Amino acid sequence: MRGVYRGMGHRLMIGLTFGAASLSCSDTSGPRVDRGIGSIGIFRADTLPFDLAVVVAESLPLRAVVIDTNGVVLPGRAIVWSTTQPAADIDANGLTVGVTPGITYIRASSGGVRDSVRIEVLPVADSMVITPVAVGIVPGGTAQVVPLLYAGGAQVPSYGRPVHWSSSDTTAVRVTGRFIGDLVAVAPGSSTLTATGSSRTESVTVDVDLLSYAVIDAGVRSSCGLTQTTRRVYCWGVNNTYQLGHPFVPFDSLPLRVEGIPVATQVVFGGSSACALSLTGAAWCWGFDIGNLGRGVASPNGAELPGLVSGGLSFFNLAMGEASTCGATTGAVAYCWGFGGGGVLGTGDTLSHPAPVPVSGGLSIGLVTMTPSTPIASYPFDGQTHTCGLTTSATGYCWGRNRFGQLGDSSTTDRLVPVPVAGGLSLMYISAGWTYSCAVAFGGAGYCWGDNTNGQLGSAGGADSLPRAVAGGLTFNGIWAGTRHTCGVTVSGAAYCWGANSNGELGDGTRNPSSVPVAVAGGLSFFNVTPGVGFTCGVTTGYVGDCWGGVEFETGNGVAGSAVPVRILGQP
Repeated sequence: MRGVYRGMGHRLMIGLTFGAASLSCSDTSGPRVDRGIGSIGIFRADTLPFDLAVVVAESLPLRAVVIDTNGVVLPGRAIVWSTTQPAADIDANGLTVGVTPGITYIRASSGGVRDSVRIEVLPVADSMVITPVAVGIVPGGTAQVVPLLYAGGAQVPSYGRPVHWSSSDTTAVRVTGRFIGDLVAVAPGSSTLTATGSSRTESVTVDVDLLSYAVIDAGVRSSCGLTQTTRRVYCWGVNNTYQLGHPFVPFDSLPLRVEGIPVATQVVFGGSSACALSLTGAAWCWGFDIGNLGRGVASPNGAELPGLVSGGLSFFNLAMGEASTCGATTGAVAYCWGFGGGGVLGTGDTLSHPAPVPVSGGLSIGLVTMTPSTPIASYPFDGQTHTCGLTTSATGYCWGRNRFGQLGDSSTTDRLVPVPVAGGLSLMYISAGWTYSCAVAFGGAGYCWGDNTNGQLGSAGGADSLPRAVAGGLTFNGIWAGTRHTCGVTVSGAAYCWGANSNGELGDGTRNPSSVPVAVAGGLSFFNVTPGVGFTCGVTTGYVGDCWGGVEFETGNGVAGSAVPVRILGQP
């Protein structure tokens, strides 16, 4: 229906444009010969786009232009207006007023020639809802807010319903748009954006903040961070499956706050989705969904906004993979959900589950970690997802795919249930990478096992199905396994990375791969460093977020392929 209206408007406007052009180019050296009226063009008399619709009790100003047979505008011609149905009234000046919902044709006549346009009279909206319910953004960032209109409980189309936007503080936020509000964050502050239209008025608050970070989790083409002071989640990068938690942006190179979740204690990023953990232990997830969001029913087109994981469980921590998610509850019971291929859920089979199911074995697991994401063009390594957990007695267990020995059980056999990591190590941290795993033993020694194609084990040699010490004798607080590279932070806060480095993801100022740890340049002191796909992000002890490698929208710093840390935009 909308296409029909716009088609008519397009035809009539072409006639008007042609007539105006003819007038401006006509020969004025002699008297003009009037060839008679050829047509009449009808268009809006205001500056709004040519939407041929009007809301009941609102007005639509129309104007008619008479054009002769040569396509030249004939000024000063009298116009007679009429309407074919009582759905709308029109006065002698072309002002159309909606009377009752329906369809009518508005006619303009002059000198025996007439033309008409089809007008839809729309019902009055009895409510307006603006989504998202609030916006958090950093200076220089952009976003959209959308008013949704309802009549009788049913959503009504936005077509023909202009909405006027205003900002209470234009020094903080500017807003434009005829229906959707396009906002630009100018400077730190807060502004109320007000939408007025279709007899409704609603507002949304936009906060423009400078951020400090507690943790950042890098993914593939996108990342999320948890702020240090407000404990809110901000994400940036591509948004093709709504992994930014915002439905109205294709991507955002600056951090954008995820709305609809409470104050958080953790954020994790998978391949194209993310989850956050609230203070109460509730898990909220959004983005790509084939059951990995844990809502009981998958959303094939992705979930635009965060939603609660079903089951009412209280989690201590979460881990997210390419299409699966796991969590350890406050009672040290591990649950997993989503895609179950290869036994990644640890349930004793390869079935998928759209809601949390307990991991087999009855282990007391206090921490879980999963293969974070799969690189683009990853053949022949597709599907090498696995999961690891750390028990309350400091023993590492892994399950899932094991082609490269990434489970660390001295075999390359896939496991449908948890198996202990060999070597009898007492571990304080464990991290599942793409085709390998790493851990930190009590005392700070680093170990890795599995695939070593890119030197990601941190030592020379090929793949290993048993834990192998990371070279260099460093004492680690944590090691984070990625896809093709690994990073760790020592007890002194120094960051080291090793493995692939084609994008500068090791952060040592070069693009040379390394099978042994190399120091991240800049002398910064870090809390944590997480490898993404071809890039890395970390948080310093001063709560500053830095990223390096990759492209500017996934690192959030506006710099592509930096081989040294660069501060994420939107910080003090």
